[in-house]
Amino acid sequence: MLSQLQTFLLSLLPGIFWITYLRSLSAGRSPAWWKWAIALVAGWASTELTLWLSGVLKVDALQGVPYLGLLIYFVVGVGLVEEAAKALCALVALKWPGLLPQPLTALQLSGGVALGFATVENMLYAQNYGDTVLVFRFVLATLGHLLFSALWGFALGRGSSPKMFFGMLLLSAGAHGLYDWFLVTGRPVLAVLVLVVLWAGFREAVVGAYLKQEYQRALPFELEACSSCRVLTRADGNYCSFCGSPLKPRSPCE
Repeated sequence: MLSQLQTFLLSLLPGIFWITYLRSLSAGRSPAWWKWAIALVAGWASTELTLWLSGVLKVDALQGVPYLGLLIYFVVGVGLVEEAAKALCALVALKWPGLLPQPLTALQLSGGVALGFATVENMLYAQNYGDTVLVFRFVLATLGHLLFSALWGFALGRGSSPKMFFGMLLLSAGAHGLYDWFLVTGRPVLAVLVLVVLWAGFREAVVGAYLKQEYQRALPFELEACSSCRVLTRADGNYCSFCGSPLKPRSPCE
């Protein structure tokens, strides 16, 4: 009993670490905890949906396809099935009820869905292979789930067309499948390279989403374009906050 409790608690650590990271991205304006709870539950539901879809679609048969069977299995039977299950649960639990009003919020909570999925997966792996497997899953697998889901989560946050959403979902499935395929075929360096590329894209998406979210907020002061650099700066200031050029003084009537 004590060993099972230890395995359970250790399985939670990667998810807790990455949720803490995701919450830090919004500078103290993270989504409420109840929204994170919904995202995590949606992630758990997506594991059940994945198991059901895998059985109904008999994805294991894809491994028998000549020449590229293993690659097709991981891209379609693993990547597409898992990412589609996570994305569908995110749509039902978060997007349709209107819980993703901002771009950065969508990236954060889609990551929460991914972490709910990864945490359940961590528990299953730890039960079958021992607690030591969690070290590898902490560093790579849990982060991988977060980054794969960030692709379709980015599309959800932008309020994109269904075409773009499905395109990002397919890209997510392809990245997920390649990562697993590289690991299984003994090419871990290439698997890590997939995560590195996704991480760079994730950071760019986060910066863009944060800036868009910030500019959508009502500011407590007026802005005007600097006559020198044309960057928006505070209208009541004496100097441009970007280039330092003096601003034209405003008359008392303005």
